[in-house]
Amino acid sequence: PLVAQISASSDWGNVAWDPSGDFIYTNQALLAVDADGPAFVDHLRRSEGRVHFFNGLIYGDDAEIVDPAAPMSFVRFQTLGQSRAASLDVQKNRAYFATQYLGGEAAGYIEVFNVATRELVGRARLPEFPNGVVPTRLVRYGTNGLALVDSDNALYFVHGPLIE
Repeated sequence: PLVAQISASSDWGNVAWDPSGDFIYTNQALLAVDADGPAFVDHLRRSEGRVHFFNGLIYGDDAEIVDPAAPMSFVRFQTLGQSRAASLDVQKNRAYFATQYLGGEAAGYIEVFNVATRELVGRARLPEFPNGVVPTRLVRYGTNGLALVDSDNALYFVHGPLIE
């Protein structure tokens, strides 16, 4: 088999395909894919955590949005805390973030935004995580649920009207 190593230092567990199947997006690179395999096209602004592709843009777990046409520039959702994990609901045009606000007390939140306008739809406080534990994965499920995994590998189910 042919093997292509693009970089020895990237977190390749975090990739997203564009719907055409012609490109792969990682948290730092844009790759073109054809019959000969993947090929490096350009650097992307480094994103923390997983990347998600939606409507031609790359969304990072860190609440940053990158346009592949301008791969080193970005805009971001204005989360209250540091975004640790994200989930997008394409049909409902919503972006969900598990965030931690570190001012005063270490409070965790689910923050919900309109993807098109980047406006805050709402925010719900989570129970406090143990010291040093952070959200690492957020997955949308059903009609009003999110599954959250933390760095201790604990699983939480969050549901309610804000998630609809």
